[in-house]
Amino acid sequence: MEAARSAAPNLRVAILNDGQDTITALSEWFHVHGHIPLGMKVADLRKRLTNPAEVVEAVNPDVLVFDVGLPYAVNWYYAEVLKMSLPHLPIVLTTANRAALKEIVGANGVFELTGTSQNLTALLALVYSSCGRTADGRVIALGDA
Repeated sequence: MEAARSAAPNLRVAILNDGQDTITALSEWFHVHGHIPLGMKVADLRKRLTNPAEVVEAVNPDVLVFDVGLPYAVNWYYAEVLKMSLPHLPIVLTTANRAALKEIVGANGVFELTGTSQNLTALLALVYSSCGRTADGRVIALGDA
């Protein structure tokens, strides 16, 4: 499996989260799996006067892992802006409290991030899937099952 992982092209993974510890942990996790992490705080994105999509595009990611944390409604708005502004970019939405997020903004399909090894492995698989890759990171070619 290691040979398959190293043969797969590295992904540039933009990580938007308000917790520096979470950014660091996710950055290390993606780095260990051969990818290039690009961390930024969601609050810093909100503070920019420029279009948030321009800030994300400036780092040229292959995928965006965006944490919808407190304040849920505000961060959900920015997630929606990014999804509409960057339709070509796979975006994986995460949260630490999926039930609260669903109650406040009616969100479905958001990955609940707990930080366990099993949870991070599932997040990695979700990132690969959003980018059209197999669970070990190989690019899915046309005709692959």
